[in-house]
Amino acid sequence: MRSWMFNFDLVLLFLMSFQFHVSIESDSIFPGQRLSGNQTLVSYGQIFEMGFFSPSGSGNNSRNYYLGIWYKGLPTPQRTVVWVANRDHPVSDPYSSWLELDKHGNLSLYTSTGHAVWSTNSSFSLGPLDSIAANLREDGNFIISRSVDDYSWQSFDYPTDTLLPNAYLEYDNDRGIKRVLKSWLATSNPSTGNFSAEVTTVSVDLAEVQLLQNDGFTESKFCINRFHETIDYVYDFEFHFIIYADIYSYVLFSYGNSYNLARYVLDVSGKLKLLGWSNEWVTVNMDHKKCDFLGHNEDTGVNGKHSGRKNATWVVVEVVIGLTTVIVAIAILLIRLWKRGDLKESKDYSTSSTLPSSFSFQAPAFHVKSLSLFRMFLPSLS
Repeated sequence: MRSWMFNFDLVLLFLMSFQFHVSIESDSIFPGQRLSGNQTLVSYGQIFEMGFFSPSGSGNNSRNYYLGIWYKGLPTPQRTVVWVANRDHPVSDPYSSWLELDKHGNLSLYTSTGHAVWSTNSSFSLGPLDSIAANLREDGNFIISRSVDDYSWQSFDYPTDTLLPNAYLEYDNDRGIKRVLKSWLATSNPSTGNFSAEVTTVSVDLAEVQLLQNDGFTESKFCINRFHETIDYVYDFEFHFIIYADIYSYVLFSYGNSYNLARYVLDVSGKLKLLGWSNEWVTVNMDHKKCDFLGHNEDTGVNGKHSGRKNATWVVVEVVIGLTTVIVAIAILLIRLWKRGDLKESKDYSTSSTLPSSFSFQAPAFHVKSLSLFRMFLPSLS
């Protein structure tokens, strides 16, 4: 009798420890560890959660499961998914599938047969490997790194249909890189849909964000001038731009001191929507800058009650102030470089098709060190 009770206690202890392991919340996965079933990663501040999910609306009989990131704990009838890893390669059973990080920093999603349906294809070739981890950050970015400034992959480089604050769209003709948003196929199907949103350069000081259909037909587009900052004064939204000739363009979506949740979403109908959280998801009425035939921006107002259409006088004043600011900044930069001895000889790059060797960008938003000069915008005078 005692032997039977002793064995029962061991079984009970084992089951309790197993349940604790499943429900424990962590923001990181380390080499050799697996994420499977109902296990999830949760960001430090409990804002984002990562794990397997089956899209709402697909029915209880759906056998398609995806690895994704969503807002944790929002009182909404459906989970708000912001990123999907295996959007075009679902798995049929999350409990026999698993996510695993290897010792070199490559993250892969495996099925029950051991077949990898998705992988980051990343690794650390040099240096120590004992501190590698995949971490779900507070801003919703999922990063494989071994230190604060040393990472091999991040989800912000591979957006799906959503642009979170500190995420970005990018076009780099030199490196052949284009980071775009792609809509879901349906509200219950995260597979690649029929629409995409991408940024391209038009001239040395003008970028365009285009909404495209899969066949390449331009459905609609709006232009962005690098010397203009777009702000919504209710939710404190900002856009930052970098443009270098026809070689490089970059759009960063962010918001300042606001703690409101926000996201830019390319929905299944091809509409790019700015959504803010106010007890529920609401569409923020923030009209984009529309291009006239000269490529100039037409201010259509922000939320109607905060700013209106600027007249020609204010436009001229803003242009003069903006150009003056940029000229002064460039002069200061050149003086500093001259004092450091970096400008040993002058060279005209205005007609060059390639960037000077000293001109470089580090793409991830929170690691960019070359933005100080280019993040200068016209003041809002309305």
